[in-house]
Amino acid sequence: MFSKKLILSILGCLSVVAAVPAADTNDLPYPVAPFRASYQETPDSEPIMLEGDVHDKVQKLRARAGLSEFSPAALPEIRSELVERTQQNTFCCKDIGQPWNYAWAGCTHSAAINLSVLKDVYVEPRSCVLAHCYGEADIWVCNDNDHQIHPEAGYIAKMAVSIELTCVQTNDSHKRFSCGQQFDSQNYNVILRRTGVQNTCPTGKDKDCSAWSY
Repeated sequence: MFSKKLILSILGCLSVVAAVPAADTNDLPYPVAPFRASYQETPDSEPIMLEGDVHDKVQKLRARAGLSEFSPAALPEIRSELVERTQQNTFCCKDIGQPWNYAWAGCTHSAAINLSVLKDVYVEPRSCVLAHCYGEADIWVCNDNDHQIHPEAGYIAKMAVSIELTCVQTNDSHKRFSCGQQFDSQNYNVILRRTGVQNTCPTGKDKDCSAWSY
């Protein structure tokens, strides 16, 4: 079982596919697997499976549903939903010795809102998937089980925002940025970190997330 208290070990060579960034993934706990998720257009409709370019598909689904991009006005509502969530299984990067960099809060919330459009995220045993990214913020899901898992995308999004709230730091301009890892009781974990320097997230790459990272 993957230890919560030790620095994550690097396990073997990573299998990287076109659906996820090919850079800066050798510091994840497991090899990178292709992104797969389900989407349900209405509560009564049959879920459909999505594979491939997560960024392009999520953006098209949001446009199809008439949903706009993240607005800073949504921050109070997002944070209020997490008031009751326990933080005991959250580990901030500064405390666990990980080399991951910090992501602006604005990018984190944008990635989380886009991710929540989906229904479930599928993660193969002992692997990690890039659930979503926006600008410089990555949201990864890593499966510590020996079987496939499919947690709700909205729940993963809330875990990412929960990490942001728990591990927040601010600069001299009072802008917020965070980095950390949160473990779920179902034996998987979510990582929030800055996108690697060798990779650019195609979604929000031209946005200055610091402008709404308060």
